[in-house]
Amino acid sequence: MSNTIAISNIGPHRMHQKSRCRYPVKLSGILSLIVALLTSSIPATVAAAEEAVLDAKVAICKDLKPFNNLDELLYQFYINLDSDCLFKMPVAELETVWDIKILSEERVRKSYEEWEIKPWPDYEEQENLNSARFQLRKNSDFENKPYKSEKDAFFVEKNKTNITNFNYFYIKIAKEYYEKHATLFPDGNYPKLLPEPRRKWIHISIHPSPDTDKFPRPKTKGMYDLFRYYYYWLNTEQTRMIGIYGQYGVIAIGIMDGVHSWLDQQSR
Repeated sequence: MSNTIAISNIGPHRMHQKSRCRYPVKLSGILSLIVALLTSSIPATVAAAEEAVLDAKVAICKDLKPFNNLDELLYQFYINLDSDCLFKMPVAELETVWDIKILSEERVRKSYEEWEIKPWPDYEEQENLNSARFQLRKNSDFENKPYKSEKDAFFVEKNKTNITNFNYFYIKIAKEYYEKHATLFPDGNYPKLLPEPRRKWIHISIHPSPDTDKFPRPKTKGMYDLFRYYYYWLNTEQTRMIGIYGQYGVIAIGIMDGVHSWLDQQSR
């Protein structure tokens, strides 16, 4: 009888104590394991999500990929002129796809903000930003990049003009390539992957430079005469264009009216 009482009074109580102690330990261990697994997978999940977003943006653009030379880059601009994808894609993502550095507004502003002393304290901020852009352009990633391959003949700049608030791309010759060839088009030929461009007569002839004898003179159809014309390609709706101006071969890509206006200003 006493044994029965002992079991009824003590046994269930101890079992209850064990139940309160044993199961929470197991559950907390399981929860800790789940949390650890989830948190350890967050960076990989975020990275995969970011990569998927970039892939989706690249998919919107036609044939967007790393390029080997100027012709291949111009072709990517040309086949995407009917879309805003290149103009709206964040610069960092374009840099990843193209495997280059782009001289952008963000990069210029970051450089400007890192200056301890502003060079022109009495000037407007835009003037100081222009000064920062000029200084940054001399960087080895841009104008002073060493020439190791065809893609080092030029650098890419993304900017906004005073004409509109739309982003523009500029492709400009790098110093080392300039010293050797004086122009982005040393053979004088049209880009091989693009159709024949339209052209517009320059109002005032470009003043010859000390390197004039290096520039190719057109002798046959299909060659540039950058002393007398600028050349351009339009998208289907004739709202955006690629324009090439000057004996050095500066290239601008953006809204048609804006690029035309910019090119006209350069030739006055």
